[in-house]
Amino acid sequence: MTRSRRGFSLPELMVVISIIGILTLMAMPKIRSFRSGNNLRSAKAQLASSLATARAAAIQKGRDARFIVQGNNLAVAVDTGSASGFQGYVVLSNVPLADRYSASISLTNAGDSVVTYDSRGFGSTGSGAQAKYILRV
Repeated sequence: MTRSRRGFSLPELMVVISIIGILTLMAMPKIRSFRSGNNLRSAKAQLASSLATARAAAIQKGRDARFIVQGNNLAVAVDTGSASGFQGYVVLSNVPLADRYSASISLTNAGDSVVTYDSRGFGSTGSGAQAKYILRV
């Protein structure tokens, strides 16, 4: 008498699960490098977007605007026109690069932590040189 067999046996399932586990372990380094590259690209896009936001806000409002790097955070503020100096209001609040993208930003010159855009959209740094930012993931 023959019996019809339905499904898979336990040893067959264990072989398939172990093959999937081995393939996953082999793919992990590639997945991590892919994710790291995406985080770096996203942090770079956020940096460029923040600079563009500061410039656009300065032109739109006709007042000075500042792009500010504080630690691993990015911010944009526009001058309210107070007679007592720069009294800005926040256009873009602190964007934490470390939390969002696992990225850190470093400056080649300490004076580059603030880029000020005038009402025509021309930017200048505290150091007077071209600002250079280094992103790392």
